[in-house]
Formats: sequence, C-alpha cells, structure tokens
Amino acid sequence: MKRPTRRDVLKGLAIPAVLGLIPGLGACTVYPDGGTRYATYPDYYYDYYYYPQVGVYYHPFTSDYYHRRDGRWWRTRALPKHVWLNKRYRVPLRIKKDRPFADHDNHYRTHSRPSEWERDKRRDRREREDDDRRERRSNTDRHFEYHRKQGH
Repeated sequence: MKRPTRRDVLKGLAIPAVLGLIPGLGACTVYPDGGTRYATYPDYYYDYYYYPQVGVYYHPFTSDYYHRRDGRWWRTRALPKHVWLNKRYRVPLRIKKDRPFADHDNHYRTHSRPSEWERDKRRDRREREDDDRRERRSNTDRHFEYHRKQGH
C-alpha cells in the first residue's frame, strides 16, 4: 500500500475545514458548554507616532515607518532622505488597526498641519536635518525602550 503524501493529507483536511467541521479551523469555535462563539478581532491597541507635516507613521514596537510613495503605502525601516521628521509635530496615536494608513484621511483632517510648519520649512537646511537626525535617533531609542518595558 502506498504511503499518503502531504498533499493527500491536506486534501483530506481541506473540505472539512472549509465547511467548519474541524473546530479551530473554521470561523467559529464550539466550547464544552455547548456554546458557539464566532472569531472576532482581538482588543489589541497599536501605538504609533504620526507626523502630519509629512504624512508618516512610526510604529515603535517594530521600528517600522509607513509612508506614501507613488500612490501606494510602503512599510520600511528607513525613510527616504527627502522626508524630514520633526518631533514638535509628532502626534501619538493608539488605534486598533495594524495598518494605520487605513484611516489616513481621518488622521489628516484631525491633525492638520500646524501654522508654524510653513515657517519651519523656510528654516536653514542644516537645522532641519539636525532635527530629523535627532528624531530618527530618538525613534530608535524609543523602539528599544518599548521592548525593554514589554520584557522582550
């Protein structure tokens, strides 16, 4: 008799899983008390820093930046050099979504660009680069501090 391959085993599990007959693999879970509870999103909150002047999000846990380029959102560890961060305009966000840019229109309206931002754009380039360098270094320090507090 031929030994079943991994593919054969997965085929055998596919139909019951699709129908929800295997607990845990379907959309609901059956508990010993006879109740059924449907899977929902957990009540996790994600901490981000939002920089409204450049439309960038920073996630201190993963040390990832989210920014828009060519009409798409990108997740990266290092921002392009033309994006300058300034801690004076940083807004802490605590949201339930792991994709902060999903509500970007709302964030943009709520935390619009401050009036002094236009004045800051005219500052000396070196001053803006120094602010950016300090803020990126601060974000890296914040990432490690976040992990230290969480015990990771």
